[in-house]
Amino acid sequence: MSVLVVPQPVISAPPVPPLKRFTTDEVQQLEDAGLFAGQRYELIDGELIDKMGQNRPHARAIRRCATQLRKIFGDDRVEVRAPVLVCWCSAN
Repeated sequence: MSVLVVPQPVISAPPVPPLKRFTTDEVQQLEDAGLFAGQRYELIDGELIDKMGQNRPHARAIRRCATQLRKIFGDDRVEVRAPVLVCWCSAN
């Protein structure tokens, strides 16, 4: 018995475009232009990450953590639900 082997065509995937890393200045310009109106996001390592809303267990955990942190660091050192700007700086 003979077997006929027919080669299958190779279909290559389209090239993946490079990932855009945003700076805080670029994101600020986009915000000023109204691009993110009504949206919640975080800028982490140049990537814009969609933020989820808080559900009840999440809000409860935040309150409990804040209470414990205030006991350790004091009321004036703990800020809850405030935006945080983190900048990585390299020493020259």
